[in-house]
Amino acid sequence: MKILIVAVNYNTYKALYDYLAKVIESLDYCSETIELKVIVADNSTKREYVDVNKYSRVGLEVRSLDNLGYLGAAQTIINSLVDVAIYDYVAISNVDLSLDKTFFKNLVSRVFSNKIGWIAPSIYSLQEGRDKKTLTRIPRWKFNIIMLIHKYPFLYRLYYKTAYRRKRFSLNNTEEQDIYAGHGAFILLTKYFFQRYKTINYPIFLFCEENYIAELIRLAGMRVRYVPSLKIWDSEHISVGSIDIERQCKLNYEALAYIKNHYY
Repeated sequence: MKILIVAVNYNTYKALYDYLAKVIESLDYCSETIELKVIVADNSTKREYVDVNKYSRVGLEVRSLDNLGYLGAAQTIINSLVDVAIYDYVAISNVDLSLDKTFFKNLVSRVFSNKIGWIAPSIYSLQEGRDKKTLTRIPRWKFNIIMLIHKYPFLYRLYYKTAYRRKRFSLNNTEEQDIYAGHGAFILLTKYFFQRYKTINYPIFLFCEENYIAELIRLAGMRVRYVPSLKIWDSEHISVGSIDIERQCKLNYEALAYIKNHYY
């Protein structure tokens, strides 16, 4: 099995090193042969030297980019710097994550149909105490409300302290099933996705990446499969947390507007 991970880094080298250590731990725990390559899409403004020889186990490469945002950086690697067709899976990942040591072992034990474009792991938010995913497509009326909340930062602050807090501690549905979208922190795309889409072309700097990928999959007649045996722990918001609420709301609103205008 051949797997590519494109890990997007923005001034978070400590998190990157911890992330790579967990990737290697999970790789070593798996008895099956996996050819794994990790490419760091480095958006950082304060760059550190990364000793790639230390991570030869995963064939580490670091590609320094202008700050292209999350999916923007990943798609630059995917579209022009590697041949994704040779991989069984391509993951787009944040670095503030910890892969469970059983992750690769459980992944290689599974065979998925050519209708599955995205394998959505269980991504458990340590900050929010819940597994993050979207079970069903958001209806247009609700999408408009979400846009309104992000248009005005004071509404977002109110929402976060009230309705969102109740949502945070809702019970988790952890059965394996088809869902609308996984969490964007780790997007595991299959070879079937790239047979349908040769490139990814999301023009937005941050946010709604999972909606974009989910819409591509929906339009192709493919499915997103939530597989809770693939476990990832998310410490969350290490990079985004450095952005003030006003800018977060502005970027979120632009992303939401793009999704609405193109897919609703």
